[in-house]
Amino acid sequence: MNPARSDFGGLTLAFAPAPGGALRSSVNGGEYHTISLDGRDVPTHSGYSSSWRQLDTRTWSATTKLNGAVISTDRFQLADDDKTLTLTSTGKQSDGKPFTNRLTYVRTTGRTGLAGTWKARTVAQDEEPIEFLRRGEHGLTLRTANATCEAALDGKDYPLTGPTMPAGATLSLTQTGPRSILLLQKQDGRVIYKSTSAVAADGRTLTETILDVASGRTKATKVYDRE
Repeated sequence: MNPARSDFGGLTLAFAPAPGGALRSSVNGGEYHTISLDGRDVPTHSGYSSSWRQLDTRTWSATTKLNGAVISTDRFQLADDDKTLTLTSTGKQSDGKPFTNRLTYVRTTGRTGLAGTWKARTVAQDEEPIEFLRRGEHGLTLRTANATCEAALDGKDYPLTGPTMPAGATLSLTQTGPRSILLLQKQDGRVIYKSTSAVAADGRTLTETILDVASGRTKATKVYDRE
């Protein structure tokens, strides 16, 4: 992936106070969930759990696990001027290699503290490869750093596997043009990720457009350079 040519401006975070010192949070305009800041593992879905702690007045930490194994740790750092929020995610890929990704958000509502809404501004992350291998006349094997799927380009659901993939994860690929496909990731039959991928006419770049599942609007674009 080429971060300099990608656009993550449609990614958002939102936080609101909740009773008992807890928080309510929403990611990319989705529904709000209550966050307890006591470090307890709270089940979320499909074997995932999340635990949150407030480390100081400007720092929060969240750990995500799958079936008890740590997948990633997120650290939220609020700037002294209360105008920017930096999210640093660390963990290991399926091959055991460590990764570090960083997103910086700017405040769009609220005045102080974590409460308010935030919009992504800049991204810095380790190499994020995506690989497509031809399988016969109408099939592809898709590989990312954390998942693999062997699928035909027929819009049907195929198993999506990997150490960070829960049971019931599937992927469907539909060819939408000579150089483009529609990708739908589902969990237990429910669409949780939607994107289109298109190869440029010169074959040198691939652009993935990440779409809002409900509205279809563009949330972000990732541009990949051919190796």
